[in-house]
Amino acid sequence: MVTAYTNPILRGMHPDPSIVRVADTFYLVNSTFEYYPGISLSKSTDLLNWTPVNSVITKKSQADLTQAKSNEGIFAVCIRYFNNAFYVITTNFAEFKSFIIRGVLTDTGEIHWDDERITLNIQGIDPDLYFENGRTYVEFTGYIDDKGTKAIQQAEINLIDGSILHGPKVISYGTGGRDIEGPHIIKKDHTYYLLTAEGGTGIGHMITIFKSSSLWGPFNDSEQINPLFTNRDRANEPLQNIGHADLFQDQQQN
Repeated sequence: MVTAYTNPILRGMHPDPSIVRVADTFYLVNSTFEYYPGISLSKSTDLLNWTPVNSVITKKSQADLTQAKSNEGIFAVCIRYFNNAFYVITTNFAEFKSFIIRGVLTDTGEIHWDDERITLNIQGIDPDLYFENGRTYVEFTGYIDDKGTKAIQQAEINLIDGSILHGPKVISYGTGGRDIEGPHIIKKDHTYYLLTAEGGTGIGHMITIFKSSSLWGPFNDSEQINPLFTNRDRANEPLQNIGHADLFQDQQQN
């Protein structure tokens, strides 16, 4: 049975969505740029009706937004769940620092977020978290030369202090669209998928995907698939500039 619904599910400013499911509840984070409280958080059991939960960033020790200009601050947020804890990773562009904040679910249904962040020693933006076999990996967008060439890079990190254990290594240059960004790693049936955004954050924005048999690549493009989704050159569509996305598994696993 399909439940009727009308888009958008969440009205207003809810850019750069990232979702994780814990038991039968979905948790959604969105970018909030220069505003406090930072990183909005909502939860749902049906993906249609969302309830606001306490925001992630409420203190300067988590992210200093006092010098953030318009459209700076926090963007391209990612949320994941590992070892009975939530982990949110993002970049504060005003500081140009990427960091992780850990949260634990309380008896009241809210999440208690740590007052202090885990700062990462990476030179880039749009970080993603991926966990496998007890190890932690970060994918991010970074410049690889003095010509402004961007690529998706990956590093293994120490989750306790944010130090780099291996890498970073370039894992994708994209399909050729400008400003490849917003990476997410997903694994299904022994295959790794790299979801990205390309085309710039304007009318050329698009979602692209790549796959590999190895976490460190090479990640291959398919001309029959990409772009996975875009409203580029579709002026009649009410939603434009669509690029950042996330994938998740619902309760009906196959």
